[in-house]
Amino acid sequence: MLTITDGGSLTRAHNTSIDLRLKRLLIERRDQLGGDIVDLARFIVVQPGDGLDALETALGFSILENQTDGRRFGNPDFSPSWEWLADHGHCFELVFIFDDSGSL
Repeated sequence: MLTITDGGSLTRAHNTSIDLRLKRLLIERRDQLGGDIVDLARFIVVQPGDGLDALETALGFSILENQTDGRRFGNPDFSPSWEWLADHGHCFELVFIFDDSGSL
């Protein structure tokens, strides 16, 4: 699992074997955020072999639980906490917005 929080960690991620299309997507998202993601975003790249526990540790919460009402996946009233989910064909992108102030 890769956690990207600044330019240095983005550069290190680009020196790994992650898919070239994912590398381009990360750069595109960084550029859309104004070029510096510090205090704006955190990208987490889940790789083969990474389990749900590792993702929850990296995020600090479970994607299977709504962060507002506590309902869990499987509950008929469950709705996920992500703003949107995109299937890029080579990866999935989930976006969570918990603070609109511009800081993490």
